[in-house]
Amino acid sequence: MLTPAFHFRIPEDFIRVIDEHSQHFAAVLEGHEGGKPVEITSPVSMSTLDIICETAMGVKIHAHDNSGSDYVRAAYDVGASLIERMVKPWHWFDIFYTVSAEGRRYSKNLDTLHSFTRKVIEKRKAEMLAERETNTETSNNKEDTGLKKRRPFLDLLLETHLEDSQLLPLEGIREEVDTFVFEGHDTTPMGVSWTLCLLAENPDIQAKVHQGLDDIFGNDNDGSITQDDLSKMKYIERCIKEAQRLYPSVPLIARFVNQDLMIFTNVTYRDRDVFPDPEIYNPDRCLSKNVAARNPFAYIPFSAGPRNCIGQKFALVEPKIMVA
Repeated sequence: MLTPAFHFRIPEDFIRVIDEHSQHFAAVLEGHEGGKPVEITSPVSMSTLDIICETAMGVKIHAHDNSGSDYVRAAYDVGASLIERMVKPWHWFDIFYTVSAEGRRYSKNLDTLHSFTRKVIEKRKAEMLAERETNTETSNNKEDTGLKKRRPFLDLLLETHLEDSQLLPLEGIREEVDTFVFEGHDTTPMGVSWTLCLLAENPDIQAKVHQGLDDIFGNDNDGSITQDDLSKMKYIERCIKEAQRLYPSVPLIARFVNQDLMIFTNVTYRDRDVFPDPEIYNPDRCLSKNVAARNPFAYIPFSAGPRNCIGQKFALVEPKIMVA
């Protein structure tokens, strides 16, 4: 039911949104010209939050311009609280955590996020019901590979809800949307930030990226990125994947198994038998011929199998545009 929202043609409809916010991100960085170090994680995160909210919920939150808003602040504080709880054993037990100052702050921020999402869902549901009553929907709204009208992830879930509210209640939609928003703005910034950092540390590789973009766009620095442009960005894609190998955005993958087992993905990604000179940033490890020569489970940044990340195609399109 959820997979069609991230069909291989669907991201094409969101390229304009990603490109728009990426241009804003680039403008923010240009404001820091002068040779001084810039902490880029925050502006990257603001851009990815803008992108995921618009593509998942169909709403513009303008995070860059409203970084102090309750929703934006809560989105980042929740992530910080989760990390803090993981590293503090005395916070692992709900009976203690819920009464602590940190636990109460976490609950308050979570309520802020849930309340915002519920309001968006209720508003969009009312709009869709009104559209049905007035027969304003056209064939362009149909879900197929010829999709022409950009539709947020929320619309697909609401369509299922309107057909069978028992199958997918509104609270279930809220959970799915919140999950995608959190994952979409929490992991991608790390991937983009590490890629940019590694490119800065390796000017020879950065020069290849620049040359590749010049070959695609020429002197058209202000042109919008298209699906065809993305398909030509092979080297940037390899740079992003290699950055994910060295610094995984998702450091752990939890699964229920019959017997306790722990596989350290970070160690696996630096196995010398699989990745020679593993500490070296080498995008050519991701060439098709090299990937084919490795075990398919040697590199799984989006997990693997039937429960892999359904947003992985989107998660590669977004950083490609932002890095470009």
